[in-house]
Amino acid sequence: MEIVGVGGYGEVGRNMSLAKLGNDAIILDMGFNIQKLADLEESGGNRLTAGRKSMIKAEAIPDDSKIKSYKDNVKAIAISHCHLDHCGAIPYLANSYKAPIIGTPFTTEVIKNILSEDNISLQNKIRSLNNGNSVKVGDVEIELINVTHSTPSTSLIALHSKEGIIIYGNDFKLDNHPILGQKPDYSRIKEIGRTGKVRAVILDALYSNTEKKTPSELVAREMLKEVMIEEDEGNAMVVTCFASHLARIKSIIDFASKINRRVVLMGRSFLKYVSAAESVGVTHYGKNVDIAGYRNEIKKKLGKIQKKGLEKFVLVATGGQGEPNSVLGRMESGELPFTFSRDDMVIFSNRIIPVEPNIRHRKMLEKKLVDNGLRIFKDVHASGHCFKEDLRDFINMLNPEHVIPCQGTQEHFNGVLELAVEMGYNKKNVHMLKDGEKIKIL
Repeated sequence: MEIVGVGGYGEVGRNMSLAKLGNDAIILDMGFNIQKLADLEESGGNRLTAGRKSMIKAEAIPDDSKIKSYKDNVKAIAISHCHLDHCGAIPYLANSYKAPIIGTPFTTEVIKNILSEDNISLQNKIRSLNNGNSVKVGDVEIELINVTHSTPSTSLIALHSKEGIIIYGNDFKLDNHPILGQKPDYSRIKEIGRTGKVRAVILDALYSNTEKKTPSELVAREMLKEVMIEEDEGNAMVVTCFASHLARIKSIIDFASKINRRVVLMGRSFLKYVSAAESVGVTHYGKNVDIAGYRNEIKKKLGKIQKKGLEKFVLVATGGQGEPNSVLGRMESGELPFTFSRDDMVIFSNRIIPVEPNIRHRKMLEKKLVDNGLRIFKDVHASGHCFKEDLRDFINMLNPEHVIPCQGTQEHFNGVLELAVEMGYNKKNVHMLKDGEKIKIL
């Protein structure tokens, strides 16, 4: 067995790994580095016109030249979930491999939406596989196992072969009370662990230094309920959240109905994710929500809302990172036909992705909103990532021989190392890879 850390090893985002079992190789995720993508766009670049070489040079997508020698061995590209730091590089890299793209129906529908929106055609077949099922490619069986995250239909990816099992767990949490979908498939995870054949786990390290269990989405729902219902005084109510966080959107819709307000989702990202979810039956928002995806639609919708009365609506807008060109940013600047008034509410139901442009933009946006007399509610949110005690439980269930942290910096990886040593692992069995490095498991 060989495992190559292509991207996401020493950085947050740009997730991509390769696992070679026998003669067959499987690529695991193909994502953006959100910070580098933001840097590219701030300097006047455009991801749609930059091209593969420019995107690699900008470190916005993984440098897959590092796995050039494995190219003919690649039998599949398996995607864990729909977030762009895990699937956003597919339009640039997937065509280099004569291999199908495999993911859950929701994940693959989002990928199709991305390709359609950017008018990109791939030679790769896109194959949907429900969590709980598996498919054989070459001599490797790819199994998708249900797990919770901040978007539905997230998968642990198990690679079964005669050499043993590799588990890819990048971006997930162990939520026993999810608002949308099922809780993690603990019985299957434990069953695999009991085989004694788990050679390695590739593990989300992002919050390995947070010494507690990740709060359930149920906690975020209660926080949102308290703000939306108990603080409602008839002013404008604007909420930001990740467009892919469909469980959070469900809670917003539920509480909006209790205060007799209609939800309007504004932004192309919402259109992309919600349309995918509705088409494959992950959500059933139906007539309970309006979506305005494009600028002209948003302008028209906001004009009608102003006339009908802002107290009748909950406006869910892109812009939780403070992006100037987001819907919330353009509402604040007056570029859209909307005027904030004193004591209007802005609820940030998301975390700031901790990269410099986002931190700077968000701080500037918050100052402008506060200076205009608005009420700001921050961190009405629960993380979608494993904290330290979730990671401990996960490792205990699988009992792997080797632990390989991914998705993070050296500091994040050190948290996984310290935890593994606490649990009795030898440091030699915890592999702190950097982008482009590989290990062999004999």
